[in-house]
Amino acid sequence: MKLSDLLRPPEGLSVVKAELLLVPAEDTTLPPMSSRVLKSLALREQCLGSQLSRAALFRLSMLRDQRGSPIYSTHSTGRPRVARQGEPLRGYVSILTASDPSQLLQCSGRARPFDDGPPFEYQVTSLSVAQLDMLRLGLGEGLNLRLSFLTPTAIPAMIMNPPWAKARGKPIAGTRGYRLFPEPSYIVAYSVGLWLMAVGRRREAGYAPYYLGRLGDLRMIEVNYSVRPVTALVGTDDRGHMRLMRGFVGWAEYALTSKAVERFDGPLALAQEMGIGKLRSMGMGEVRAEVLQAPKFRPGGKRSNDQRRS
Repeated sequence: MKLSDLLRPPEGLSVVKAELLLVPAEDTTLPPMSSRVLKSLALREQCLGSQLSRAALFRLSMLRDQRGSPIYSTHSTGRPRVARQGEPLRGYVSILTASDPSQLLQCSGRARPFDDGPPFEYQVTSLSVAQLDMLRLGLGEGLNLRLSFLTPTAIPAMIMNPPWAKARGKPIAGTRGYRLFPEPSYIVAYSVGLWLMAVGRRREAGYAPYYLGRLGDLRMIEVNYSVRPVTALVGTDDRGHMRLMRGFVGWAEYALTSKAVERFDGPLALAQEMGIGKLRSMGMGEVRAEVLQAPKFRPGGKRSNDQRRS
């Protein structure tokens, strides 16, 4: 199958984002990953749960405080976050669906997400819908792309297993871990894999994620970044031991040096909605994309394409 046909989205699929307001009725200690409040709420409330169960892909965000900061616990502090009675918290649910999502606007009520915790008042406050075949960032040659990683992000190293290793049926040494830096190849390859899963062509993917990942390394040149490592506490195992996730947060900016970057415009736009990497469906790997006009001079004194043509 041609690459263009492989990436072509089917009609009728929509990316739906439902914003929620949650207010605890009493002081409560939030779980290390506050997205688990949304997960537990969805499991208990048919209005939310029915939509998630039918979704081809979904994402539950971390809850956010009144400053808009995502709430999750880190290993460095080890302190759980306490939500005060009446404190408004916000989150969102993103789903990829062919169903009519309008009933989500009716989702509201009072529920107890956890048996040993207080009830929450909850309400879906807004709903946005975008057709998958129209989902784009607007990538193009001569522009810059800035990716901000808002929650800890860790991308499976295996996603860039070379074709000869994949043909052998097992990964090469060192690819069972996670990449802890925003390398274009891993970001693009993961996003393409997510896109192929969304359109139902993962089995037909072949080397497409690897090929487009390598293309990302060649056509997305890092021009600036500010990234730091974070170890998130994601819960405990059956023995009570802490489960940790090492990832990165921050931002990176890339110069787009070829028209070929348009091939992964849709996949990167979907990754902005659904997340990247480990535990993305539970709020980790949240990424925000922004397309910028390139500066007149590239690092090293090279002129941009636009200035050379002027």
